[in-house]
Amino acid sequence: MRRFRFTFCTLAVLAALAVSAAAQDRPEAGASADPPAAMDVGDLWHKVRRQEFTSNDDPLGANKRYLVFAPSIGSKPSTGLNGGFSWNTAFFSGDPDSTHISSLNGGLKFSQKKQTMLGVKLAVFTDDDRWFIQGDNRMSWTSQNTYDLGGGALATSAENLKFDFFRLYETAYRNITPGLFVGAGLNFNTHSNVQ
Repeated sequence: MRRFRFTFCTLAVLAALAVSAAAQDRPEAGASADPPAAMDVGDLWHKVRRQEFTSNDDPLGANKRYLVFAPSIGSKPSTGLNGGFSWNTAFFSGDPDSTHISSLNGGLKFSQKKQTMLGVKLAVFTDDDRWFIQGDNRMSWTSQNTYDLGGGALATSAENLKFDFFRLYETAYRNITPGLFVGAGLNFNTHSNVQ
């Protein structure tokens, strides 16, 4: 009898759940299929300044640059409170139909512990993706705690060392076949002026 009740209840639940499910109502005949207008921060900024803003559906232009500046703040034990600004730009260096989009971004930060950090990254495709240039360049006038070596080193034995750090990573790739690049580059790091 118990088995019969279980089987009956299971079938009843499955029958109740066997209705068609839809995330939204079906559109009515003759209803507009246009999506609602979207608004991003740039559009809102134009609206606040009472300037006309263009549709987001404009095609990407070959000679158009897209640039964004933004403040940046953060905090971590090694730097304390830090702040500065970051930027990003995107562009096409050739025909958008045959060239990937390129980007440059970077930032400059100053920290509560008298540290300065500057970084610039790039990923640039030339016309028709013939070449791809990639870079990661950084300069830091910074400090970091160092500790005694060994398993018995105490956290209280930290010694704060100031140093300058420079990185230059630049690589150039040549397009061999669509989607396959071969290249070489320079990777240079240095820690100097350790105090």
